[in-house]
Amino acid sequence: MNARLRRALPKFVASAALAAGIGAVFFLTQHHGEDDAHSAHGHYVGTLRAEGIKLQQGGDLPGAMARFREAIHVAEKHGLKAALVYNRIALATVHLTEERYEDAAGELQRAAEVAREIRNRMQGATALAYLGQALRLQGHNADALAALRESLELAGTTPSRARATAHFQMGEAFIVGYRHHGAGLYSLLFPILIGAFLPFSLLACIRLARRFWVVLATFGLALLLQYLATGISAAGFAILQPVSIMDSYVLLFPDSTAAKSREFAALLGNDGLIGIHQAWTMTLAAPSLVLVALLEFLPWARRRPLLAAPLFSLSMVLISALWFETTPPLRDYPATGANLILASLIAVGGGLLTGSLGLRLAGLVEPAPEGRGAD
Repeated sequence: MNARLRRALPKFVASAALAAGIGAVFFLTQHHGEDDAHSAHGHYVGTLRAEGIKLQQGGDLPGAMARFREAIHVAEKHGLKAALVYNRIALATVHLTEERYEDAAGELQRAAEVAREIRNRMQGATALAYLGQALRLQGHNADALAALRESLELAGTTPSRARATAHFQMGEAFIVGYRHHGAGLYSLLFPILIGAFLPFSLLACIRLARRFWVVLATFGLALLLQYLATGISAAGFAILQPVSIMDSYVLLFPDSTAAKSREFAALLGNDGLIGIHQAWTMTLAAPSLVLVALLEFLPWARRRPLLAAPLFSLSMVLISALWFETTPPLRDYPATGANLILASLIAVGGGLLTGSLGLRLAGLVEPAPEGRGAD
């Protein structure tokens, strides 16, 4: 048995070595031209797209379009489907910039179809987000919202650019709809939220200070800190000089929500630092706070501090509505009388609830009267 094994072993080793040698020769001499060509075409398509983006940012839209179309042709010919999606989206952005919205929508629909075929969720979400923008700009708001909702579903909870883009465009689609059909309660959302939740801290401060005028002191301090923070941010930007892509984005997509927000802020007189715009928003509460401070001159109101909550909430809604009606950029978002009444009820109800909680919280931490704290 052992003798047979010893005689067979050299033949087995020789056969294995011969098979390995044949396999190595076959592998080394096999033609890899197809794989190399696929890689080369992919690199070429990527180069074309990069050149197109650079030309687009430089304002050469015809040149950018030529690069993107060449990239699409090569990607289609060689089956580079992921690259095909990206270049169709890039070509669509040129169409959007030149206001050829129907052409842009066609490219984006084809991009979304390919993304579904290869099951790439992020590419599909991006294509659908831009498709929503193209449809919105054609006035197809219902179709735009459908595309944007699908984009959000595809993006899921991933904090991706596609998801952010979809949120931006969905917000803009709603804004366009409000201009035509009325904004309803959304036009009064700011005073509703402030009127419903700010009484919590207002009533806590009033209870602890036992003075109504303390609300003006806290408001002045908050406004001062806002301006200081804005100044510190401005100094930091001046020293570090960070490079922002927002300016380029606004130039490329003048109809985007980011561009519209800048335009809207400029119409309100705030075309500089966003902190200044935020400070302006804070000042909308100043008249209502003055009314609360005037309760200091009513002796009976001192025994009923909760009255400050409905006074603040109701005046916040009414004064803001009047302010919005007299501000030209805000007139495009009208609210009916029914909306005004409903907004007042919501704000007053929320203000009473949060104001009561603020009073209770202040009562828990309120210092004990003199003569009782030592026990």
